[in-house]
Amino acid sequence: MDFGRVAEYALTDINFDLPNDGHFTQQILTGSHVQPTKFFVGCQSMSKDAWIGAIFRKGTKKKDMNSQYVATFNSVDYLGFSYNNDSFTETESFLANCKIDPDKEFLFFPRISNKISHTNRLVNVDEINSRFTDLARIFGNNLGGCYLQMSGTFGVDSWMSLKTYVESFPKDIKLFVEMRAEDWFKKSLIRNQYFQLLSDLEIGTVISDTPGRRDVLHMELTTPELFVRFDGTGRRSNYHRIDEWVKRIELWIDNGLRQVNFFVSEPDESKTPALAQYVISQFNQHLNASLQNLEFCI
Repeated sequence: MDFGRVAEYALTDINFDLPNDGHFTQQILTGSHVQPTKFFVGCQSMSKDAWIGAIFRKGTKKKDMNSQYVATFNSVDYLGFSYNNDSFTETESFLANCKIDPDKEFLFFPRISNKISHTNRLVNVDEINSRFTDLARIFGNNLGGCYLQMSGTFGVDSWMSLKTYVESFPKDIKLFVEMRAEDWFKKSLIRNQYFQLLSDLEIGTVISDTPGRRDVLHMELTTPELFVRFDGTGRRSNYHRIDEWVKRIELWIDNGLRQVNFFVSEPDESKTPALAQYVISQFNQHLNASLQNLEFCI
């Protein structure tokens, strides 16, 4: 993702430490580790040419990338509905092209259409949203949940639009919300009202770990499920950042975290698979995640 990226020279001035747990995280995670935590790790795309010769075999055609991705990872931050007006037939065809093994638990996390979030800004979107959720349901058991990402211009003055939308969102589909405007996080009263709304509706949060916007690294969970969008810097410091996440997730698991959804990207997409593999290896080693390691082409 481009959001929050900064120039190379500015990276040395950024504090990449994870903030303390938020108030709602402390309220939500009050239990004990009574059942195995589920782990889903993936990328923010399924078909990057830069991955040919890395995790995709040389000579891989675009039409075969989806199935190779599914064989490699167990989830994806799916942007296919964000900009495209896919039909039901096209979505069914895409799903068939993925060739998901029925014995494998693979989850899609579709981002809600930009027509809903950016163009209409959640106003008068009942019909569009109904169509979107019907498309999402085509994924069936492979639907992990949908997430609403609002632009940086969608501020607290649009509170009622947000409230109306999330309250009317279908209860049979898991929903997560990602806010980007700074004023949602600046004042504690507004921040608390926002997260309380999500908590009351059992809607999850998206936590963005991106260099230039540390305010959206809010560390607030409103359900016992973590959804992280991690943007790397192309530097070895990425690994320290991941190590810090592993330590925090371990603490959260001890207090009842049920599921981890962790999606990575790099400015240079050719480096994304290596970053994803580091996440997988650390989750396996320290959190008993039992994730499939990536197989890199030689």
